[in-house]
Amino acid sequence: MVGLELLHDGARARGGRPLGLALEGAIHVVAQLVERGAGVGVERVVALELGVELSGQLSDSVGSHATQIPRHRPRVNAHVSVGYAPRDMHRLGWAALATWALWAAGCSTSGDDDAPPAADTRPGWETCESAACLAAARPLLDEQPADAARWLQRGCDTGDAESCYQLSLLYDAGRGVLRDWARSMSILRGACESGHAGACYNLGVGYQMGQGAERDYVASRQAFQRACDADYAAACNNLGTQYGAGDGVPVDHARAYSYFERSCTLGDATGCANQGTHLVAGQGVEPDRDRGVALLRGACTETETGGCRGLANLYWDGLAVEQDREEALRLYRRGCSAGAEQACNDVGEAIEAGVAGEPDHAESARLFRGACEFGVPRACHNFAEALWYGRGLPTDRAQAIQRYESSCDGGYLEACNDLGWCYANGESVDASPSRARALYDRACVGGVEVACRNLAALDAAAAE
Repeated sequence: MVGLELLHDGARARGGRPLGLALEGAIHVVAQLVERGAGVGVERVVALELGVELSGQLSDSVGSHATQIPRHRPRVNAHVSVGYAPRDMHRLGWAALATWALWAAGCSTSGDDDAPPAADTRPGWETCESAACLAAARPLLDEQPADAARWLQRGCDTGDAESCYQLSLLYDAGRGVLRDWARSMSILRGACESGHAGACYNLGVGYQMGQGAERDYVASRQAFQRACDADYAAACNNLGTQYGAGDGVPVDHARAYSYFERSCTLGDATGCANQGTHLVAGQGVEPDRDRGVALLRGACTETETGGCRGLANLYWDGLAVEQDREEALRLYRRGCSAGAEQACNDVGEAIEAGVAGEPDHAESARLFRGACEFGVPRACHNFAEALWYGRGLPTDRAQAIQRYESSCDGGYLEACNDLGWCYANGESVDASPSRARALYDRACVGGVEVACRNLAALDAAAAE
């Protein structure tokens, strides 16, 4: 376990014309059942309710319990503010509430844009001003997201960046609409261009994760920079992470530290944790262990968990604090429960190491798999090892190869070495000395010593 590995917790959580009323109502029911049926066979419940067969895309929109690992990575630190309606308003029927909200905002309640206004319709019903449509959508976001999406689309079409931002969040999460990351990204581009800092942040996360668009570190960095310039703290942290890890740029620890410091000053706990980690390690700044540990402790409290993983790493390795792996495991668990996927991988590693007693390989494999599905390269390597050796789950070397590939592609170089060995020896793949050599070389250049030895052995065998 690497004691001073950077935190990447902050490294990420679109519409058309109104449909016919019957179909729109069906989609609304689907959205509501999906939201309320998570974990209880929602596809079957919705199919019985509507008498239809649902696509797999609907099940993807089901949320997950906050302490579990969701199946799809949310955009991290999106700071969503959806303006939910007060509880007493929820007691109204959804149609009454929607009609009231739209009437109060001066928006149309007709299902057909081209239909003439009724005699008693308020003047100006044909066009909905951006601020009025946003105001109409906010009370609907909690329990009627399908209706909210329709009015947010109207607001977005009139150029209101906040309406676009809120609409992108619905498409990103699949609330009230079918999840569509590509459409979410398309909307975010426009909102970011209009100067919405939160949209720029989520756009940067999408490009960094390759979610809804091809992975593009340059575009990601540009979006984060716009958000950071607008004092969006999490974006400054992510810029620091990119420069610290060399994601699309040369490694520059001094620049990374400056972004972490700015993020911390703006109030982001993960930025403070990364600043503290750099101070303890003396990366890009003069070392100051006491200040670094203090920053990490301050970012790991009852209300903040951004620094728990970094503090746990110190306890695990005994750096700047007395080594205490039980305390490290406790802190890793806190980070994992708060949604830090890398911390979930760390919990799995601690369980494998026997810190919690007899190793529970099935539990650690579950944690590795979950963190891998979130895109943590080290977790993908750990899950690949579990699959390869049948630790905690049945042996599946074909899937193990896929996970080694994911880990190596994500930059975890030990996985590149292991994958190189498979290609060099024809283990579960067709033998390919050239592929093996490329993988060994990549890992060797990155500092994996065993890969250098494997590369030398491969070249010597080829020369015979």
